[in-house]
Formats: sequence, structure tokens, C-alpha cells
Amino acid sequence: MISMSSKFSIPLHVAILEIVRKKQQIREDELMEALKAIYGDDIARSEVIKTLMRLELEGLIQVEEMRRGIRLIKIAKRL
Repeated sequence: MISMSSKFSIPLHVAILEIVRKKQQIREDELMEALKAIYGDDIARSEVIKTLMRLELEGLIQVEEMRRGIRLIKIAKRL
């Protein structure tokens, strides 16, 4: 996992991909907690959502709505 000493040395999209790959799938709230452990409270939910959308459009992750307001993030299956 990413160490606290590398707090701002890696881009957000790389941190998200590493966390999701390690867990295989993760709820959005769990992802936010993991990112806060790395970046502290400096991480904005809006920035995470924007990054998740970009990663999904690039075909790297899948984001599914489990229930209203609960999203599940997982690595996209490659053909």
C-alpha cells in the first residue's frame, strides 16, 4: 500500500487504482477513508468523483450503484 511518507508524491488516480486493485472491489465510502489515510483531510470528495469518472471512461474501473448513494468500485475486466 502507499505509505504516509509518499503523501503527495503520487497522483490521485494512481492511489485509487492501487487501492481498488488490492481490494478487488470497494465501496466509495471505504475508498474515501483509505484516501484520507494517505492524503489527510485535504482530499475533496468532488475530486475523487471526478477522478473515478475519468478512470471509468478510460475503461480502467467500473462503478456500479448498489443502492441509492452507495457505489461499488472495481477493476474493469479486460477482454
